[in-house]
Parts: sequence; C-alpha cells; structure tokens
Amino acid sequence: MLKQVMTSINRLPTIAKTILLFGLLQLSACSTSHFPWVYRIDVEQGNIVDDDKLAEVELGMTRAQVKYLLGSPLIEDSFHPDRWDYFYSFRTGKGLYETRRVTLLFSGQTLTSVEKTPTTEIELDYW
Repeated sequence: MLKQVMTSINRLPTIAKTILLFGLLQLSACSTSHFPWVYRIDVEQGNIVDDDKLAEVELGMTRAQVKYLLGSPLIEDSFHPDRWDYFYSFRTGKGLYETRRVTLLFSGQTLTSVEKTPTTEIELDYW
C-alpha cells in the first residue's frame, strides 16, 4: 500500500509536490495536538517582595523609606496616587502559575495600610 502511494506521489509534477507539501504544512499548523518534546521556558514577571523585607515595613513610614525597602512599585496608578501595587507572577514551563500581590496605601507621604493577598497557584492545562 505504501509503495503504491509513493509511486503515485513520484509521478506528480514538481509543482504539484510543492503544493501538496505546502498544504500539509499548513494543515499541521492548525493541529491541536501538543508535542511533549517542546521546551517551554519559565516566565517570571513583576516585583519579588521578600517576606523578610515586608516584615520590616511599618505603618507611618514615608514613601522613600518604603521604596528603599521594597523597591519601586510595579503599578503606580495615576487615578489612585496613594496606592502602590507590587505584583509578582511565575509561570513554569510545566504549567504551574503562581501569583502574589501586595498593596500599600498612603495618606500623603505616610504609609497607612499594607494588604497582602495570599499566594494563588493554578495548574494550567498545556496538554
């Protein structure tokens, strides 16, 4: 059977072989199957806020003191100038997605509130 298929393909003109090959490549690009040998990198984004550094942050600190301890915030919202958000996400190539968020609220130059959202972990379905 395979020999018959190969014989019939060999009889096609070169342009027809090229079109057939191009069509098969286009069809394979639409495939929903995932290949296990494909390497996916780990992606780390945002601010890494150490729990040790966060423990040093105290209410009443100035913006400069907080920035010295934690670094610049990822999000400084122009509509809420008294709110700083430190967001961190980590996605492994295997499909684990982890997020952390710390929100700091200021009154003028003084820190009034620290809100730490619990770490969330989600298993992404790559396969």
